[in-house]
Amino acid sequence: MTTRTARPIRRIEAFLLELLTWGSVVYAFDRIMDRSLWISGFWLGILVMTGLNFYLMTKATTLGKYILDMKIIDRRTGRDLTFVRMLLRETIGKAASALILMIGFIWIIIDNETAGWHDKLFHSQVVEMVQIKRVARRSPDDDEFFVRG
Repeated sequence: MTTRTARPIRRIEAFLLELLTWGSVVYAFDRIMDRSLWISGFWLGILVMTGLNFYLMTKATTLGKYILDMKIIDRRTGRDLTFVRMLLRETIGKAASALILMIGFIWIIIDNETAGWHDKLFHSQVVEMVQIKRVARRSPDDDEFFVRG
């Protein structure tokens, strides 16, 4: 398996998938629990999704990126980002990107390296996992078999 820099549209898709999943899970927990425990379903849903995100950060990805087979690597070394750097990138880095009219996120479309401000701050790069398809080789004997029947 090889990697390539993720296109901006794929990153937007991953973000929208994250929003949809977070909203759906939190809403489902809220509806199912209906305040029957010591903790409301809303907060239980938030807790479950936060735990899932922490787990995925140990794998250098987020929920949307995981679904779309993408990960976040260190731009300098090519290795997966550590949990601490992922946590800082997802909290402080993305807050900085959103600070002034979301310019840090819009920068992904403008930048030649498709890197937002949060990527620049933590020297990270979002990559897509690409599977190389091998061309099947046929032998000349195959043609004879199919011609003869």
